[in-house]
Amino acid sequence: MGSYSGSVAKPRTSSRSSEQKSSTAERGQATTAAASAERWAGSETEADVAQVQSLADSWVGRLLVLLRVAQGLVMARMAYVLAFKGGWDAFGNASSLIPSVVQGPLGNVFTNLYGNQVALWLIILGATAVAISLVSGFLVRLGSAVGALMALSFYLADLPPADGWINLRLLYLVGLALIAAGRTGCRWGVDRWLAGVERRQPWLRWIAG
Repeated sequence: MGSYSGSVAKPRTSSRSSEQKSSTAERGQATTAAASAERWAGSETEADVAQVQSLADSWVGRLLVLLRVAQGLVMARMAYVLAFKGGWDAFGNASSLIPSVVQGPLGNVFTNLYGNQVALWLIILGATAVAISLVSGFLVRLGSAVGALMALSFYLADLPPADGWINLRLLYLVGLALIAAGRTGCRWGVDRWLAGVERRQPWLRWIAG
């Protein structure tokens, strides 16, 4: 009986040892896979940053930077005129973004807002924020989105457009979309320093660039 029980104990020990080795091997494989995934994600992010910087350094990127600054200056002038040169009385002369005629399905909405000081200061603050964003290159995608929303609202205020469907307001809208897509803040802008932070905070891609 003693020899029999001894012969049974040995396989049990061998079984536990093999289970431990298998568990250790599985943990090692999981660690290796996680490390490989992390390296792959890091290399992908670095490749994205390099691609963005390459685009920003090209002649297309330089033109988009000039467009970005020009759009920002237009917004700055509009905010300045509305704030210090007459408010609503100067609304029609504040910027080429603003239509000379208000008509169409949404015409009454914009007509009712005329003279409202809250609406005026929302426009001023919005234009100021967009101007700072575009000129400094800080959170360019967010600034472009706000500017595009303003341009779209001014475009819809005059339907059908008195100056034709393809007008300056539509060109401003397209220009702001190109600025956001081209990530122009990564050249001559604060967003260039945020490119590295995007590796740890991916959500920044939606507002910076």
